[in-house]
Amino acid sequence: MKAKYDKMFLGLLSGVFSPSLIFFLVYVIKYIGRYSLSEILAQIQLLDLGAKLIALTVFLANIILFTIMYRLRWDKFCKGVLLATLVYAFLVLSMKL
Repeated sequence: MKAKYDKMFLGLLSGVFSPSLIFFLVYVIKYIGRYSLSEILAQIQLLDLGAKLIALTVFLANIILFTIMYRLRWDKFCKGVLLATLVYAFLVLSMKL
């Protein structure tokens, strides 16, 4: 089973989409009854928290994903997660400049 899923491309996809999943889970758990998703996104834009939110969700999601896959010794998958994290880092950097 390791050889089937230990692919850099799958790690990259997981690393790109897992921060969105973390954001959505936090929204569902904490805010779903009180605010709509568009209200939350409007507040994030109004307070200029986009870069900080991206950095936080990427860190939380990808460090968990990387740690689990590293312990399973899925090295190619970890490379993909790391690549996705670096892409997000450049995105956050470009948002701050």
